[in-house]
Amino acid sequence: MVATGCTGGDDGGAATTAAPATTTANTPPTSQAPEQDQSATTLPPATTEALAPITTLRLAAPPDCATNPACADGLARVYGIDVSDLIVPTEPGAPMAAAVLEGAADVGVIFSDDPALDDPSLVQLDDDRTMVAAENIVPVAKMALVSDRGDALRDAIDQVTDSLNDDELRSALAAVRDGTSPEEAARTFAAATGEIDPAADAPIRIGAEAFPTARVLANVYAMGLSARGYPAVVVPIDGFRALEIAYMIDDEIDLSIQYSASLLEYLDGFQGRSSADSAATLSALRELLALAEYEAFAASPLQSRNTFVMRKDIAEANGIANLSDLIPLAPPADVAPAPGDLPELQDPFAIFGPGDLRIGSVGPEVRELQELLSQIDYYGGPLNGIFEEPTRRAVAAFQVDSGSAPDGIVGPITLVALREAVDAGATAITTELSTTGDSSGNEIHLTFDDGPSGEFTPQILDLLAQYDAKAVFFSIGNQVEGGAELLQRAVSQGHRIGNHTWSHASLDGMSADTFAGEVGRTQDAISAAINETPTCLRPPYGATDDQTRDRAAGLGLSVELWNIDPQDWSRPGVENIVSNVVEHAGPGAVVLMHDGGGNRDQTIAALGQILERLSADGYRFTPIPGC
Repeated sequence: MVATGCTGGDDGGAATTAAPATTTANTPPTSQAPEQDQSATTLPPATTEALAPITTLRLAAPPDCATNPACADGLARVYGIDVSDLIVPTEPGAPMAAAVLEGAADVGVIFSDDPALDDPSLVQLDDDRTMVAAENIVPVAKMALVSDRGDALRDAIDQVTDSLNDDELRSALAAVRDGTSPEEAARTFAAATGEIDPAADAPIRIGAEAFPTARVLANVYAMGLSARGYPAVVVPIDGFRALEIAYMIDDEIDLSIQYSASLLEYLDGFQGRSSADSAATLSALRELLALAEYEAFAASPLQSRNTFVMRKDIAEANGIANLSDLIPLAPPADVAPAPGDLPELQDPFAIFGPGDLRIGSVGPEVRELQELLSQIDYYGGPLNGIFEEPTRRAVAAFQVDSGSAPDGIVGPITLVALREAVDAGATAITTELSTTGDSSGNEIHLTFDDGPSGEFTPQILDLLAQYDAKAVFFSIGNQVEGGAELLQRAVSQGHRIGNHTWSHASLDGMSADTFAGEVGRTQDAISAAINETPTCLRPPYGATDDQTRDRAAGLGLSVELWNIDPQDWSRPGVENIVSNVVEHAGPGAVVLMHDGGGNRDQTIAALGQILERLSADGYRFTPIPGC
């Protein structure tokens, strides 16, 4: 058995789609309405029944909580509590408020600009030890961006920053909650009326992380720069800070809209150098960025901070008004290290963290990983220092046993858990993630998650048609209405459509009511779009358990995982994607790839080669049996 106490969750690297470990706290109430609406959720009429006291905290938090200095890290460092095993993974925005109001969690983490805070049924807990530092909105880019484009670009970026307004931002976010696209909502800030020279430089690519505020702000800057003569485009990123930084390092984006304190702590290894003093925090951030030849532009006085909320009646019943009041409800954290000195950088990009191990990684770190996995019987392949499919499968199996989502990415949390398991003499429980692929013939089952995407799904459909290949598209519910024609086209070509939840929320540990909203609502949306009801569910992050399977079965759904994952979402390179699939394919293999959730150019380039090579080897491509 794997050593207890191993923490799951987001490893702080590109695998920010991984969900944190789920809570083992009290079973959430299931008395609320099952429909989870994206509009503001309000508390039902007051009940005369006594509210049960909270004995073990359940914290609804976004996927980046583990690497956020104003979330799990800050609660450990400032309040001395370890919430890593108490997290209920929840997407930012409306799902977060719903989790608290519907009883799936006791406390939720909501951004200070979220309109949900206006709900009178919620109360904000006072940060009585000043964990949350100055979180000014600040654009960040490589110094080369301005040196290449000229100082006038810096002036244009600063002008857009000066235009930010708290009331307009909250209004835009409220519009997004009501169904308006982030692009349309951003027009309340800046109408792109400037004339753009058609011979201007290539567009400035602005990253947009996977939460509403980031998407709105990225569009504000894109419109504002375009209006000032600098064409700009938004690059959606299917993850959070770590993945956006990876995009910047790899020159996939030019400009990142960040938050000063969180970025400083992330880059500095959570050394506690941020504070409520905006000027001091920004100064430390600029000093650190300069070491790697990056710069932070002028910061907005506008801030977006984490706030911790509870249902007002539950907070009052339990006598909770401050974050300090949560201390008895969570285990103590290990003593945090004293703040360190400014890091000495051998590699100018070491500032951006040690880097996760994943498909395409090579070197002694991978060999050490393989050795650790082999010591506890998860890995029996060669100790060659090459992170390929056998290593990914071993990592995913270990993550299942240690309580993490099986994303197959190795970051600090997974590595610590693995070393603890080795020290404890643990042995493998799970050795292979189960699938329902047909291994009796020459069939391979391709699957595509996170769509439909107006840009990438049509290209994938075109490629599949060239080889008469059939696949399963596991679709996100809130994208179905806008992509109904794409799903209809997919069905007309012989493909199947599966359920991938409404908002890509982790199902592991979710309350029954929230599950019904995430999965049932998606069933209804897909059925309305294609006049067929899905029979297969792909749980986001692969996070599942017996309860998830039972609930899915109650809705007529089988849970479908995979056994080949080239991690195409992380853009490891076309060659890595191709080799990972082709070299490990076999009869009945279920291959995970993505048609949405970010830039899928590498996926499309790789797919053509995969189809060609496996077809030449005599394989056929069919949907997963039963889907």
